[in-house]
Amino acid sequence: MVVIVSLSKLHNGRIQVGVAKPQHSSKPVQSYASEQEARAVLVGLGIADEAADRLLFVQTYSAVIRESGTDVPSDGHSSA
Repeated sequence: MVVIVSLSKLHNGRIQVGVAKPQHSSKPVQSYASEQEARAVLVGLGIADEAADRLLFVQTYSAVIRESGTDVPSDGHSSA
């Protein structure tokens, strides 16, 4: 079974975890007040501890960059 897990950091600071099962057209979404809660859910879904930590770090770092107005090229590398 294919399952797609997505993370989003909302403007209110909550972290949204989405789980989609494309073969069943289901897309349940739940938001959590802290990274620790979201991490526990990811680990509960079978995502390894290190992978969950990495996903949360990338999501948080991306949100900080967007809020600062820094222009990041689509390839993720600085032109400097």
